[in-house]
Amino acid sequence: MTAYVPVLTYCRFLAHFTHQVWRSRCAVSNRRFGGHIILTLTRWDPALPPVPYNLVLLMQNEAQKLHEKGHAAF
Repeated sequence: MTAYVPVLTYCRFLAHFTHQVWRSRCAVSNRRFGGHIILTLTRWDPALPPVPYNLVLLMQNEAQKLHEKGHAAF
């Protein structure tokens, strides 16, 4: 059985993680998002589900590196 999180709860979860856990900063470069800097919430290990311990907030170019080269990119 799969549990689905209501959309509003999911949005609140994402907002909390973005602002409280990562302080609105990229996990790799530590740059704060805003303006032209867009951050992407992605899975650190694509083989694992999108759960809190497997999610990272990265700038789009860093997320692309992670998906192309894996953990070795960092």
